[in-house]
Amino acid sequence: TNKFTVNATSGNTLAAGTMTSPTFLGDLNGTINTLTTAVTQSANNNSTKVATTAYVDTSAGLYLPLTGGSLTGDLTIDNSSPEFYLTPDSAKYSWMIAAQENVDQHFEITPSTTVGGTTFNAPALKINGANSDATFAGNVGIGSTPVGNPATKFLAVGTAGSVAGGIQLWATNAQTHYIQFGDAASGGNY
Repeated sequence: TNKFTVNATSGNTLAAGTMTSPTFLGDLNGTINTLTTAVTQSANNNSTKVATTAYVDTSAGLYLPLTGGSLTGDLTIDNSSPEFYLTPDSAKYSWMIAAQENVDQHFEITPSTTVGGTTFNAPALKINGANSDATFAGNVGIGSTPVGNPATKFLAVGTAGSVAGGIQLWATNAQTHYIQFGDAASGGNY
Protein backbone atom coordinates (compact mmCIF):
# COMPACT_ATOMS: atom_id res chain seq x y z
CA THR A 1 0.00 0.00 0.00
CA ASN A 2 1.33 3.43 -0.92
CA LYS A 3 1.62 5.77 2.04
CA PHE A 4 2.32 8.84 -0.07
CA THR A 5 0.98 9.39 -3.58
CA VAL A 6 1.05 12.29 -6.00
CA ASN A 7 -1.62 12.70 -8.67
CA ALA A 8 0.29 13.24 -11.92
CA THR A 9 -2.49 15.37 -13.45
CA SER A 10 -3.47 17.68 -10.58
CA GLY A 11 -0.30 17.57 -8.49
CA ASN A 12 -2.39 16.83 -5.38
CA THR A 13 -0.80 14.57 -2.81
CA LEU A 14 -2.33 12.01 -0.51
CA ALA A 15 -0.63 10.75 2.61
CA ALA A 16 -1.74 7.79 4.70
CA GLY A 17 -0.39 6.46 7.95
CA THR A 18 2.02 8.34 10.20
CA MET A 19 4.42 10.98 8.89
CA THR A 20 7.13 12.07 11.30
CA SER A 21 8.23 15.71 11.46
CA PRO A 22 7.16 16.87 7.99
CA THR A 23 7.69 20.47 6.92
CA PHE A 24 4.93 21.92 4.77
CA LEU A 25 5.53 24.80 2.39
CA GLY A 26 2.52 26.73 1.08
CA ASP A 27 -1.07 26.17 2.15
CA LEU A 28 -2.24 23.10 4.06
CA ASN A 29 -5.85 22.35 3.10
CA GLY A 30 -8.19 19.74 4.48
CA THR A 31 -9.07 18.42 7.89
CA ILE A 32 -6.45 17.74 10.54
CA ASN A 33 -7.09 14.62 12.58
CA THR A 34 -8.88 15.38 15.86
CA LEU A 35 -6.06 13.75 17.84
CA THR A 36 -3.45 16.15 16.43
CA THR A 37 -1.72 18.27 19.07
CA ALA A 38 0.21 21.52 18.83
CA VAL A 39 2.39 23.66 21.07
CA THR A 40 0.27 25.92 23.30
CA GLN A 41 1.34 29.53 22.74
CA SER A 42 1.82 31.96 25.63
CA ALA A 43 -1.21 34.01 26.75
CA ASN A 44 -1.91 37.17 24.70
CA ASN A 45 0.19 35.90 21.78
CA ASN A 46 -1.01 38.15 18.98
CA SER A 47 0.47 36.19 16.08
CA THR A 48 -0.78 33.93 13.28
CA LYS A 49 0.46 30.76 15.00
CA VAL A 50 -1.98 27.88 15.53
CA ALA A 51 -4.04 28.32 18.72
CA THR A 52 -4.80 25.24 20.79
CA THR A 53 -7.87 24.83 22.98
CA ALA A 54 -5.56 25.27 26.01
CA TYR A 55 -4.46 28.66 24.64
CA VAL A 56 -8.05 29.76 24.13
CA ASP A 57 -9.04 28.63 27.63
CA THR A 58 -6.07 30.48 29.17
CA SER A 59 -6.63 33.68 27.19
CA ALA A 60 -10.37 33.72 27.87
CA GLY A 61 -9.61 33.50 31.60
CA LEU A 62 -7.79 36.87 31.43
CA TYR A 63 -11.02 38.80 30.78
CA LEU A 64 -14.26 39.39 32.66
CA PRO A 65 -17.15 37.49 31.11
CA LEU A 66 -19.68 39.65 29.25
CA THR A 67 -22.45 38.56 31.61
CA GLY A 68 -20.64 39.72 34.76
CA GLY A 69 -17.89 38.43 36.94
CA SER A 70 -15.53 39.34 39.73
CA LEU A 71 -12.57 41.66 39.38
CA THR A 72 -9.72 41.38 41.83
CA GLY A 73 -7.03 44.03 41.92
CA ASP A 74 -7.07 47.55 40.55
CA LEU A 75 -8.92 48.72 37.45
CA THR A 76 -7.44 51.59 35.49
CA ILE A 77 -9.07 53.39 32.58
CA ASP A 78 -6.17 55.25 31.04
CA ASN A 79 -7.05 57.99 28.56
CA SER A 80 -7.49 61.76 28.59
CA SER A 81 -11.22 61.60 29.34
CA PRO A 82 -12.21 58.23 30.85
CA GLU A 83 -15.90 57.37 31.12
CA PHE A 84 -17.91 54.61 32.78
CA TYR A 85 -21.58 54.17 31.79
CA LEU A 86 -24.49 52.70 33.75
CA THR A 87 -27.35 51.95 31.36
CA PRO A 88 -30.50 50.45 32.90
CA ASP A 89 -33.59 49.72 30.78
CA SER A 90 -34.88 52.28 28.28
CA ALA A 91 -37.52 53.61 30.72
CA LYS A 92 -34.84 54.97 33.08
CA TYR A 93 -32.13 57.62 32.97
CA SER A 94 -28.64 56.35 32.19
CA TRP A 95 -25.60 57.64 34.09
CA MET A 96 -22.02 58.51 33.18
CA ILE A 97 -19.19 58.61 35.71
CA ALA A 98 -16.29 60.44 34.13
CA ALA A 99 -13.22 62.62 34.52
CA GLN A 100 -12.80 65.76 32.39
CA GLU A 101 -15.71 64.86 30.08
CA ASN A 102 -17.77 68.07 30.36
CA VAL A 103 -15.62 70.18 32.69
CA ASP A 104 -11.81 70.22 32.63
CA GLN A 105 -10.06 68.98 35.80
CA HIS A 106 -13.32 67.69 37.32
CA PHE A 107 -14.73 64.33 38.38
CA GLU A 108 -18.34 64.16 37.19
CA ILE A 109 -21.52 62.17 37.73
CA THR A 110 -23.94 62.96 34.92
CA PRO A 111 -27.45 61.69 34.07
CA SER A 112 -28.52 61.27 30.46
CA THR A 113 -30.44 64.26 29.11
CA THR A 114 -33.52 62.08 28.47
CA VAL A 115 -34.93 58.79 29.72
CA GLY A 116 -33.06 56.00 27.92
CA GLY A 117 -30.75 58.63 26.42
CA THR A 118 -27.10 58.47 25.44
CA THR A 119 -26.22 62.18 25.70
CA PHE A 120 -24.53 63.30 28.92
CA ASN A 121 -23.75 67.04 29.06
CA ALA A 122 -25.05 68.45 32.38
CA PRO A 123 -23.26 66.93 35.42
CA ALA A 124 -25.40 66.51 38.55
CA LEU A 125 -22.21 66.54 40.64
CA LYS A 126 -18.80 67.99 39.83
CA ILE A 127 -15.75 67.73 42.07
CA ASN A 128 -12.86 70.03 41.22
CA GLY A 129 -9.54 68.18 41.18
CA ALA A 130 -7.58 71.34 42.00
CA ASN A 131 -9.30 72.21 45.28
CA SER A 132 -11.86 69.41 45.95
CA ASP A 133 -14.81 71.83 45.77
CA ALA A 134 -18.05 69.95 45.08
CA THR A 135 -20.84 71.50 43.04
CA PHE A 136 -24.33 70.03 42.86
CA ALA A 137 -26.51 71.03 39.92
CA GLY A 138 -29.72 70.71 41.97
CA ASN A 139 -30.89 70.78 45.56
CA VAL A 140 -29.27 68.69 48.28
CA GLY A 141 -31.22 66.71 50.86
CA ILE A 142 -29.78 65.28 54.07
CA GLY A 143 -32.13 62.64 55.44
CA SER A 144 -34.95 64.00 53.28
CA THR A 145 -36.02 64.77 49.76
CA PRO A 146 -35.83 68.51 49.06
CA VAL A 147 -39.30 70.07 48.73
CA GLY A 148 -40.43 73.43 47.41
CA ASN A 149 -39.74 75.35 44.24
CA PRO A 150 -37.43 73.25 42.04
CA ALA A 151 -35.95 76.45 40.58
CA THR A 152 -34.74 77.52 44.04
CA LYS A 153 -31.44 76.03 45.20
CA PHE A 154 -31.43 74.99 48.84
CA LEU A 155 -30.29 72.47 51.43
CA ALA A 156 -33.00 70.44 53.18
CA VAL A 157 -32.18 68.78 56.51
CA GLY A 158 -34.63 66.27 58.00
CA THR A 159 -38.20 65.52 56.91
CA ALA A 160 -40.89 68.08 57.67
CA GLY A 161 -43.11 67.03 60.59
CA SER A 162 -41.53 63.65 61.32
CA VAL A 163 -37.75 63.80 61.59
CA ALA A 164 -35.82 66.45 63.46
CA GLY A 165 -33.29 68.29 61.39
CA GLY A 166 -30.75 70.94 62.09
CA ILE A 167 -27.49 72.50 61.17
CA GLN A 168 -24.68 72.69 63.69
CA LEU A 169 -21.69 74.96 63.32
CA TRP A 170 -18.57 73.89 65.15
CA ALA A 171 -15.46 75.92 65.72
CA THR A 172 -12.89 76.62 68.41
CA ASN A 173 -13.78 79.13 71.16
CA ALA A 174 -11.85 81.89 69.45
CA GLN A 175 -13.80 81.60 66.19
CA THR A 176 -17.16 83.17 65.31
CA HIS A 177 -20.11 81.03 64.27
CA TYR A 178 -22.53 82.51 61.76
CA ILE A 179 -24.88 81.79 58.93
CA GLN A 180 -24.94 84.41 56.22
CA PHE A 181 -28.19 85.42 54.53
CA GLY A 182 -28.49 87.88 51.70
CA ASP A 183 -27.29 88.45 48.21
CA ALA A 184 -24.18 89.96 46.68
CA ALA A 185 -25.58 93.50 47.12
CA SER A 186 -26.93 93.38 50.68
CA GLY A 187 -25.04 90.56 52.43
CA GLY A 188 -25.07 90.30 56.19
CA ASN A 189 -24.09 87.90 58.99
CA TYR A 190 -26.70 86.64 61.46
